[in-house]
Amino acid sequence: MNRVLGIYRNLPDLYALIVAIIFSFLASLAIGVAVGVAAMFAYDGATSRGDDLGILLTGMLSAGGFGWVFFLSWLRSLHSDISSRTPTVALASLFLVAVIATLFFVYPDYYGFALGSWVLIALSTGGAWLLSNWRFVRDKRSEGRLGMFHG
Repeated sequence: MNRVLGIYRNLPDLYALIVAIIFSFLASLAIGVAVGVAAMFAYDGATSRGDDLGILLTGMLSAGGFGWVFFLSWLRSLHSDISSRTPTVALASLFLVAVIATLFFVYPDYYGFALGSWVLIALSTGGAWLLSNWRFVRDKRSEGRLGMFHG
């Protein structure tokens, strides 16, 4: 593990960012799918048609979003000190995905359900943002060549 960490820390900033994005995406996708499918089966045994997609997306975006913000902040902090912009940009990118999913998959009959989903997504990802800022942000003044994602 120390050898892998040493290789990661010696990567140039851009390559370390790409590695962090890829691994964070894969880990958060796996967590999100697992929680979304579990939530579908807990809700009604995955037997309804319309509600299951909403439950799946809510589980994916809330649990996967938590993982995305947390893992991206953690991996970036392993490479170098990060500012609060790193978890903030991760959170903003997740909200962009959530907005797109809402626009494409929510019908007028499901606006109440979508509002509940957004509350759950905001609470879980906001918690990840707070946890990441508390745990991983070491230098609030860090400015870097890669803009918001750097360091």
